[in-house]
Amino acid sequence: MQTQITPSLASAAELAAKGRELERAAGRATAAHDVAATLAEMQEALAALDRSCALAASVLLPEGDGLCDRFQRAARRWPSGVEPPSHERQAAIQSALHETGSTVRAAARSCRRACELLRKAGA
Repeated sequence: MQTQITPSLASAAELAAKGRELERAAGRATAAHDVAATLAEMQEALAALDRSCALAASVLLPEGDGLCDRFQRAARRWPSGVEPPSHERQAAIQSALHETGSTVRAAARSCRRACELLRKAGA
């Protein structure tokens, strides 16, 4: 399972770097069009985060014939030498990932709305 997650960790690091870059760009913005452009890039980064949450959830809880089967398969795929989480803990992890995705989607919508309002205002 670790080999499947490693590329995602590299992508997450790149996304974090992009977040810091966007933070610096927002701090340097001197005009409304600069802010609108930064918001558009932030929306793209947030969309990528949302997809990452969904992918992480599917990696941690593979497809199967019913929820118990999926939890058991997930436990068998857990890294060796580490005790797999209980079904309840797996459900809590899934819930947290879905909640994170929902929050990120809301943030992306807010960025899109702010960007649209700036552009309508002539930015």
